[in-house]
Amino acid sequence: MKMQLKKRAAALATAATMVLGLGTAVVATAAPASASDMCFGSWYQNPALPYTLWTPDHNLGYNTNYDPCVPDVQSRINQIYGNVLTVDGYYGAQTQSWVRKFQSDYSWCSFGVDGVVGRNTHTCLGYATGQQH
Repeated sequence: MKMQLKKRAAALATAATMVLGLGTAVVATAAPASASDMCFGSWYQNPALPYTLWTPDHNLGYNTNYDPCVPDVQSRINQIYGNVLTVDGYYGAQTQSWVRKFQSDYSWCSFGVDGVVGRNTHTCLGYATGQQH
């Protein structure tokens, strides 16, 4: 469904460009419009941290589908290690690799290296980037 909307939006943008005589193609994408494009979660007390932090309600791991919770993880990894990831919401091999590095570097609060962002790893990312309750 999303792919059809993207193709339709791109075709309309190209047609509008030709009609207006702008001479360059414009690709438009549909804006998220549903609740499924929101990241849901709850507050969690990581045993290694002195306060509670918000965390997604599901684990984040290697997946080819868009997940609205992944951009937060990618942005936090970029804050810690420099701009090493594209913030696109897709948990691919690069995101997994950097999550593993983070888990190794912060093993005292992520409690293991598995490449999956569960509640401990997510709250540890928040702690490492200065998020406080």
